[in-house]
Amino acid sequence: MSKVLIVYIVLFFSAVFSFNILLRGEYFVRLSESFLSGKTYFLKQPGADWLDTTPYQGKYYSPHGPLPSIVLIPFVYVFKALGVTFYQGYLQPFLVLGIFVLIYKIAKTVGYKKEDSLFFAFAFCFSSVFLGNAFWPHFISHTLTTFFLFLLIYGYLKNFRPLWSGVLIGLSFLTRASTIGVVVFPILNIIFGGRDKRSVKYSKLIMLTTPVIVSLIFYFLYNWVRFQNIFESGYSSAINLEVSLRSRDYGVMNLIHIPGNIYYFLLATPLPVFRDEISQVLAFPFLKGNPWGMSLFVTSPIFFYLFFLTYKDKLSKIILITAFLISVPIFLFYGIGVRQFGYRYSLDFLPFLFWLLIKNYKLGRDSLSTGLKIVILVSAMINVHFFITTFLWA
Repeated sequence: MSKVLIVYIVLFFSAVFSFNILLRGEYFVRLSESFLSGKTYFLKQPGADWLDTTPYQGKYYSPHGPLPSIVLIPFVYVFKALGVTFYQGYLQPFLVLGIFVLIYKIAKTVGYKKEDSLFFAFAFCFSSVFLGNAFWPHFISHTLTTFFLFLLIYGYLKNFRPLWSGVLIGLSFLTRASTIGVVVFPILNIIFGGRDKRSVKYSKLIMLTTPVIVSLIFYFLYNWVRFQNIFESGYSSAINLEVSLRSRDYGVMNLIHIPGNIYYFLLATPLPVFRDEISQVLAFPFLKGNPWGMSLFVTSPIFFYLFFLTYKDKLSKIILITAFLISVPIFLFYGIGVRQFGYRYSLDFLPFLFWLLIKNYKLGRDSLSTGLKIVILVSAMINVHFFITTFLWA
């Protein structure tokens, strides 16, 4: 089984580099160019149109967090000096590789052997909804956030100082503001997870929250410079597809959006491919990916195992609370995430659920079962089919 896994890893990472180099991705690169010119708005149209940008006073802004573009600045600067354009797809494969290594180290720290740790790393990167990010450079902000969250988890296992945890949370927030709920994880662990004196806990909380507060202030200033409103990120008036705009008519954040988000997160299925527009006769490839999203259990069947584990310990409960709090603003948001593989917004909290799976599967088991390994390998191949039929199938 180990030789088969190595072949899979080589093949899938070859696909990661190939897809990213071919598809390139330029949205955040264009904003990096603007930052280098001292501007917060796009100086150049980021793609074929102004989709997913916010018009304001004759200029176009990004509603997304600024950190992906900030991270890209040195690469954009150096390549520009060489007369070459840098694209997001040139960096993303290394972020995916970093996530793979972090998950491997997390599993090893929990107590798994090398092969099982590699299976877990492969499972998240390619046998889950994350595969769509790994292959598609346009979603680099999700990939960057996922990297920060797994680094935060690894830091907890390796007893990183609270200050570093706060820095990672701040970086994640500046990438995707929806992940701000992750701050409850270290806070709850500091308050309930140790036997430190009250003064020591206060000190840890201050070290933790200081960089988070700094990131919040930076984010508010960024919004003020652009829109003269610290709470306006641009989502309320961003250019989007008509179907998304109709959803936004019900509010950017509203309880009415919860059923739709839950549906695409847990229940949505692939789409049938018919021979014509009238009959129900299926044609090759028979099933294709649903660009509106597909159930977690279609793209990431390994998460089924969460239903068969126990969560009696304090840490498991804190992890569950953290994942839930991160998911709340996501499920309240009007944007389902159309033109996506799976339900990609779930990547804001799935790293914690995956850690929970790694941690609690170990209880009473020495290694991964053969059945679970087969599920991981088979679902990865199925995911490739759904990715191709979602984005590349004409």
